[in-house]
Amino acid sequence: MLNHTCVMCDEGLLIKKTVIDNVDFKGQVLKVPNTHLECNLCGCIELDNEYMKVNNRALNRVKESARFIYWLGNQGNT
Repeated sequence: MLNHTCVMCDEGLLIKKTVIDNVDFKGQVLKVPNTHLECNLCGCIELDNEYMKVNNRALNRVKESARFIYWLGNQGNT
């Protein structure tokens, strides 16, 4: 993706960034990668459809892993 000018300040460049978010899920704290564009001048964050899909897929993968680990831990309780 090419760098684009920030629509908020009209001066900075939008740079791709990935951060790790902590998400509460069924009593567990999951670490989920979150990708977005951030202005290098004003710090404004922009999220387009492409990154929303990427972030949603990452969240679903982490949730599925957490469900599987939970399931494995409860195998002896039946």
